[in-house]
Amino acid sequence: MTMNDEEVRQHLTLLWSSNIFNIRRATMEAQAQGRTRLDVAFELVDVAFRPDGEFMPYARECLGFLASRNVFSLYLWTVADSETCTRLKISKLTPLGVVIKGYNENPFHRNVAWDARKPWFDVIIDRTTGMDVQNGLWYWALGLFRTAAEVLSEGLSGTHIIQKAASSVVAPPTSIIKRKLF
Repeated sequence: MTMNDEEVRQHLTLLWSSNIFNIRRATMEAQAQGRTRLDVAFELVDVAFRPDGEFMPYARECLGFLASRNVFSLYLWTVADSETCTRLKISKLTPLGVVIKGYNENPFHRNVAWDARKPWFDVIIDRTTGMDVQNGLWYWALGLFRTAAEVLSEGLSGTHIIQKAASSVVAPPTSIIKRKLF
């Protein structure tokens, strides 16, 4: 089953309003605070990469998009050891232009109100935050991050941006079917 552009927009609107991965709320909070950047952390193991070291479906496209926009800073929040992180950064992430600003830390933004040792990320992409890579959620995360980037740069609402999109930039995979995610 393939989704048409209107079905993609409807699904993105649902995901945006449901605040999956905290992208909508983080974007709105950044706007309210006068920030133009979101700190995004992601897991390498079984989320961005398969056990064979290849990207999960749509992870390459999403991470490449995040790296191409100055409104996102990327961090690793991972169980992977430093050797695995270094190998994947050099062989897979650097060629995409992905610059990692921290490994299990955000030296630029800490939550000092609670504990100065605790790093702060606006969005964390891992299994505990709902990243179900088997159901194509990197694809949907890409659409939500595109929306967030436009919200931060244009100041329009996310729903408005999704609805005005002429078509999906990356065709949805045929394995993605409409289903209730929550």
